[in-house]
Order: sequence, then C-alpha cells, then structure tokens
Amino acid sequence: DIEFLKPPVGKRNYQYQNIADKLANEVIQCGIDSFNATKNDESGLPLYEYGSLIAVSRITKERATENLESCKEWIKNKIYFFCWFCGKNQPKSIYSCSITLYKETKRTWIPRSVEFSYGDIPIPRCFECYQVHNKTPDKHAAVWFGCIVGCLVLGVIVGALVDNMGGGDGTQGAVWGGLLGLLVGGLSGWLVSERRKNSQIAKAGIKDTRNSTVSQYPIISQRLKDGCQFSKPTA
Repeated sequence: DIEFLKPPVGKRNYQYQNIADKLANEVIQCGIDSFNATKNDESGLPLYEYGSLIAVSRITKERATENLESCKEWIKNKIYFFCWFCGKNQPKSIYSCSITLYKETKRTWIPRSVEFSYGDIPIPRCFECYQVHNKTPDKHAAVWFGCIVGCLVLGVIVGALVDNMGGGDGTQGAVWGGLLGLLVGGLSGWLVSERRKNSQIAKAGIKDTRNSTVSQYPIISQRLKDGCQFSKPTA
C-alpha cells in the first residue's frame, strides 16, 4: 500500500510522489480495461476511488476524478446500459419492450366523461430476451389450435350422441356441444400456452413482460406513483 511510504519518506518526497502517481495511473487503467472488456463499470468504482486518493500530480488527479465521476454516473444510469429482463446482455432499441401508461387529466360526472394523456415507456431489452418473449407464443400456437379443434370435435360428437339418446336428431346437441367444446378448448389452449410460455421464461432465467413485473422498472414505478396506470381510464 502506497500509504505505508508516507511516514518514512514524507508526502512531499519526490520518490513518493512519482511512485504514487504511477500506481494511481495503473489502478485507473485497470478500471478502464475492465470496463472495455465487460462493458460494466461498476467494478471500477473502488479502483477509481483509490486512484483518486493516492494521486499527487494535477494531471493524475484530474484523470482519477474524471473516471470516478463517469463511473458514478454510469452506475446511476446502468439500467439503460443492460437488458432489464436478463441484466447481462447489451440492449438494442429495436427490441425494446414498449409499455403504454395512461394518466387521467380530467373527469366530469354531468355529462359523464373522462380525458387522459398517454405515452409509451421503452424498457431496454436484448435480442435473446426478445426471442423468448415474442417467439414462444408462436411456437405454442399449434398447441392452442389443437386444443380448440380437439375439444370442438369432441363436443360435437358427445353433444350429438346425448341428443340422440334423448330422442333428438343430434343436430341441436351437436351445435351446443360444439360451442361448449370451443369454449373449453380455447380456455384449455390458453392455459397450456401460458404455462409453457412461463416455463420457457423461467428456464431462461429472465423477467416476464406482465404488468406486475414491468411495474418494477424504475421509470414505470415512478410514473405509477405519480398517478399513471396500465389500463385506459373509463368514464
């Protein structure tokens, strides 16, 4: 530690100042190299702080201060520099998850009406998370469609048989059975698709895009506290 040199040689000693400046520059450069390699400046904070502490010359002090302030600013705004859903990949604007928020601006009761403003909040997202969020439903569309068709056919057959057993010609029973089959099939297909989608998201170890999750994104969280909401206000 360079601080151990102070008592024997003194802080004004040329050798101390020369060694301290060299060490400060090396420490600062380590922080810079780490950022260039990882694109993450958080680990550089203690390095810049130490470099700023031991720097002696004006040039080295300015370099240490500049990097320290830049690092603090990076940490403050790091949610914009990484995909928010996985927290590790570089986001791309074309894959951002856009969330629309609404805010009521005026409401009248006679006549009953409501006015509101709205805007989109982009959440940084990488290509990998975009694929998981948006491609998964397409992969499971066949499962959903299969459930609907299967329940429809089963409903028609069962309905027709029941109608025949009751003395009918099977037509009315087939219609009602088909409608019931569509309802059951649609609901079952949606549940299966959502379950598989959630399973894929959990397997990937990323956040989902549900309102309850994206509400944790700092900007959205603050907007919600300010009176915004996910649903469109109604009169």
